[in-house]
Amino acid sequence: MQDYVKFLADTVYNKGEATVIGDKSYTVSETDYNTAVTAITGAENVAKVLNAYNTMLSAQTSKQHPYLTKTEAKAATYTETGNHEYYTCSVCQKVFKDAAGTQETTVEAETIAKLTRPSSGGSSSRGDCDPSYAVTAPSTKNGDVTVSPKNASKGDRVTITVTPDKGYELDKLTVKGASGNKLKLTDKGNGKYTFPMPGSKVAVSAEFVEEQAASIFADVPVGAYYAKAVEWAVKKGITNGLADGTFGVNNTCTRGQSVTFLYRAYQGK
Repeated sequence: MQDYVKFLADTVYNKGEATVIGDKSYTVSETDYNTAVTAITGAENVAKVLNAYNTMLSAQTSKQHPYLTKTEAKAATYTETGNHEYYTCSVCQKVFKDAAGTQETTVEAETIAKLTRPSSGGSSSRGDCDPSYAVTAPSTKNGDVTVSPKNASKGDRVTITVTPDKGYELDKLTVKGASGNKLKLTDKGNGKYTFPMPGSKVAVSAEFVEEQAASIFADVPVGAYYAKAVEWAVKKGITNGLADGTFGVNNTCTRGQSVTFLYRAYQGK
């Protein structure tokens, strides 16, 4: 009995590490653990063993929402919302203002709205506000390219969304400033790219190409000059390649194989 309860005490103590149950963590101090173990070991009967264990349990401390992920504060811009610093519990998904998880809030409440550009009317002059420049994206074949916003000031973040037509994929995406210089793009995934707006208008251009099917055989690159011929032979049932999944590009074709290929080609014509 004593050994089993000692095992339970060891498990709860967990070498001083917190034990997480649901969205709470429980911690037993080393002092309370040592006291309990001493009492359990020297207990004269079952009641005293259990009493020592229960005393340790009652002394443990608990903490609500032990796993909080911090979201850094971000300033709002003319094109993007910002946010105050906040913390999200990875267990219950609740949001808090503080790292202790005591001041509950919501993501919406911590969101900062986009900045509003100052009006050019009234007593203000055009020079009082940042000038905006056009972002153009002419229509392209085999896909669609959109930009947001279509007018932006220097330093604003511009997002490009690329959507290829079915059977096509993006080959080139270029953004050029007024002087013809290429701007660096950041790939955000899912067909979205961003760049900081320079102090001039920019033009976005894209080219789409047909998607290339994956190679049928490991030793037949998609772009190889003979890839189409190999694909044709497989579709016609003339060959299925080798047992190891290769076509045997560098293997010598035997007389028997040649006859077999010719016969199958003749049968399938």
